[in-house]
Amino acid sequence: MSGQSTFQVWQDGMMVAFTRGPAEQALQEAMHYAQQYATEGPVKIYEGAGREKVLVAWCEMSRKKP
Repeated sequence: MSGQSTFQVWQDGMMVAFTRGPAEQALQEAMHYAQQYATEGPVKIYEGAGREKVLVAWCEMSRKKP
């Protein structure tokens, strides 16, 4: 990856985080946000903005019952 990229983190049909910058750094930041939000339910990471976005990752963490 190179150049500037935009990533969006979505959960329950809402964008919950947004990153923009050098592609590798922006993706790393988006993955960090996804890990945080995934504790509350599944999240999706899209690259791009508006109608031009593409799903690049999907994350769901299982919850262990005590």
